[in-house]
Amino acid sequence: MDKSSANAFYNYPELESIRLLFELMTDPSRYNHALESFISRVTCRLGWGTAAPSDELKQRARELLIGVSPNGALTNKLGFLKKLPEAVVPAKAWEFRRYRTESRFFTILQNEVREKLKSKTAPESWMRHFLENKAATGFASDLEGAYAVGMHGIAGALTIAAPMQSFCLAMCHHPQYQSILHEEIDKVCGDRLPKLSDMPDMPVLRAFIRETMRVS
Repeated sequence: MDKSSANAFYNYPELESIRLLFELMTDPSRYNHALESFISRVTCRLGWGTAAPSDELKQRARELLIGVSPNGALTNKLGFLKKLPEAVVPAKAWEFRRYRTESRFFTILQNEVREKLKSKTAPESWMRHFLENKAATGFASDLEGAYAVGMHGIAGALTIAAPMQSFCLAMCHHPQYQSILHEEIDKVCGDRLPKLSDMPDMPVLRAFIRETMRVS
């Protein structure tokens, strides 16, 4: 992740923001879905260089949250139940199925990047960086590398959408501040969309982001 400033990673949010804005303008009532899709697609591009598996990544993330939630299976509250056989504890059997599906998903994506590397068509991604620098990572196997990237993807697939949703809520409660931010965007960007390179010239936007993260 510390290599992001030296490659094309920063282009991914800017690219996906176009799709996000189109979805928000087309059907604003589904803003929650649009924000989650935006984050999932950006995360997939970061992880594997493509947004194609974003829907399945969200599904894998939701299942993992169910698997670890205190409000999920009874085994999450009573740990000793995990020692019983699967036939007696359905949640244990479900977790094994979830793990196998997740492992297959991560392995397939890793193999796809590996094949693209052979044909020199692999975009910048965490997986590409892993495959090109396996000796330096210290991972014991390709599967460990697949999970290192995959769990980063799952961690970002849904959680990062929450602060964006908090921002929408804050703007509903405090609409008087929208015009201040809008004025700065117009002044700096004119008719184009903001870019990361504009950040130093946008103190109001930076303040909005910091405040959103503070209250989220």
